[in-house]
Amino acid sequence: MSWRHYLPPVQPVKLVKWLAAAHFTTVAIAHVQQCQGPSMAPTLDPSQSAWLFVSPLPYWSWTSWTPRWKGPKRGDLVFATKPTLPDVLVCKRVVGLEGDLIEVEPRRDDPASRWMDKVIIETDGTDVLGGTTPRRRGQEQWIKVPKGHVWLVGDNLKNSTDSRDYGPVPLALVKGQVLARVWPNPTWFRDPFKHISGPPLP
Repeated sequence: MSWRHYLPPVQPVKLVKWLAAAHFTTVAIAHVQQCQGPSMAPTLDPSQSAWLFVSPLPYWSWTSWTPRWKGPKRGDLVFATKPTLPDVLVCKRVVGLEGDLIEVEPRRDDPASRWMDKVIIETDGTDVLGGTTPRRRGQEQWIKVPKGHVWLVGDNLKNSTDSRDYGPVPLALVKGQVLARVWPNPTWFRDPFKHISGPPLP
């Protein structure tokens, strides 16, 4: 007798309901997502894949039983759809919200980085293009994050493809906040940013 004879009959309607419930749970409540690669080092170990607990629920507030979208905060670790590759999810850090003025390339160290503009340096330290100091692409270039967008970068700035490449990311592409690492070394993530107050930007 075939093993199929021992399986209970599958009712298509129930199967569709179960699949719909599973889809709703992973999209609207929470799911576990794999992340690998060097862009989020040292937060995530680039030598091994990490399984992360992701949920969109922190970005909703409930007022009089009515859900209201409040969106990410600066410092949040999020998963988002990559704007240039709609089938790819990326794990990045939110560093800018709509209205924020962001320097595209904030780093000033590691002149051998791939982000450095190509300038031929002579042995005496001057370049052959006129003696100006080499700069990275985006250094001292500022962009105002447009309405309905966020600015995402990897924690490993020297090895990350992020908003410095594809620009501000629409909020609709943000799938949820990374709340914890499930494996390896389970841990809850906390906001690593030090928030300071100051006069409003023009």
